[in-house]
Amino acid sequence: RADSLIQSEGIGTCIAFQLLQMFTELMAEFEEQGKHDECNSDPQLEQEQNKVREVSRILIWTHHIMSGKKKEEITTNASFLNLGGVWKDGFPGIIVVEGLKEDAWEFVRRIQRLRWQHLVVRGEQNDLLDSQLCIPEAGDKNKGDILVGIGDIVNSVRVLPMPLEHCGADMSLLATRCKAAGLEDLFRTSMKMY
Repeated sequence: RADSLIQSEGIGTCIAFQLLQMFTELMAEFEEQGKHDECNSDPQLEQEQNKVREVSRILIWTHHIMSGKKKEEITTNASFLNLGGVWKDGFPGIIVVEGLKEDAWEFVRRIQRLRWQHLVVRGEQNDLLDSQLCIPEAGDKNKGDILVGIGDIVNSVRVLPMPLEHCGADMSLLATRCKAAGLEDLFRTSMKMY
């Protein structure tokens, strides 16, 4: 619009007032468009952004894990849901998963659908996340970096291996992994020691 005004009036003509008026009209249109966008904002997106995020560590105890299909389901679902942790098969079967709370509980729901002699959640530990940003602790290899994005934040607070680590049927290896991660109390729930 400004180019056509300059061409019609010619160079050297005082057109400042007309340019100011055009600018004012454009700003009014821009502000009106902004109000329209606010009215059409996605409430689901806003709810997702305002959601309090937690990392959960859930210990699942089962009478046994022997079936190859169940073992495959455990690793496949944990990978799909971006969960880390440790697990053992045999008698008893114990699975400790770590990740976003909603993903960890979705994992529980998925494996509960399989046929089990007995399967129960015996323990859970939750940590709140700062979903805006996370600055690594002193001594962290990424010191000074600012991490953004929920995946980066979850990874920065993980204490268990990622991806899910299979300990075979070795209870002592599972106990050692939990102890090294500072999860002794969570591990004790597998033996009903609350």
